[in-house]
Amino acid sequence: MQYYGSIVDSVSAMDYINALSGANGDSIKQIMLNRQISSNIREEDKQMLYRVNANFSCQIGAAIVASTLYDDFRDVFPRITLPTLIISGAASLTPISSQKWLHRQIQY
Repeated sequence: MQYYGSIVDSVSAMDYINALSGANGDSIKQIMLNRQISSNIREEDKQMLYRVNANFSCQIGAAIVASTLYDDFRDVFPRITLPTLIISGAASLTPISSQKWLHRQIQY
């Protein structure tokens, strides 16, 4: 059986969650957004992402990150009843093998 676990260790995850929910949460949020967008993005699109991202609470974001990293969703995937697009790539932090596994779990 292949292991499909978190892409970060628990210490790094908690450091990020605590930083995001802390006093410097907005700057942490900006750093993470910059890591997730292409360097080829148009400047107007980048600015739009910054504006939208600024509307999200860092505390709620930290709770969502914690849930995403620590909750077990394996029982949920087979219950998905809508067409689902799964996107992954060689440069992604998430291993392609885990996304292929996810694809096999969705019964739609």
